[in-house]
Amino acid sequence: RRSATFSAAARSGPFEASRDRVAARFAELAIGRPPSISSAQLVQLLFEVGVVDPQHAEVPDVLNVLMLHGFYKMTHPTKRDSYGPVEPPSVGLEECQRWAALFLLKRLKQEEQANSSQGAPIA
Repeated sequence: RRSATFSAAARSGPFEASRDRVAARFAELAIGRPPSISSAQLVQLLFEVGVVDPQHAEVPDVLNVLMLHGFYKMTHPTKRDSYGPVEPPSVGLEECQRWAALFLLKRLKQEEQANSSQGAPIA
């Protein structure tokens, strides 16, 4: 019973809209079995679906946040030998949706802080 209530509550709001936009754009970009996109396409997707504000962030900023939150560790398992570079990581739909949720949360928090600081009286 709890899951039905939780599912109904989770189906609205900015996070569900973001998940839907990510899924739609992912479907256009994904190739292979299982469907996946490159890390460069992930960064582009984050800008295209609107979870990253291009007015306040650039690609290096997005990559920095990804790395700080463990993207490299998750996508680059240890190599068997030291020959050559690691293949570029591929990212699935669920991972894209999780990263988009992280960036959306960060953006909403920044907007909330900006709004609260504008409304605060100056002492």
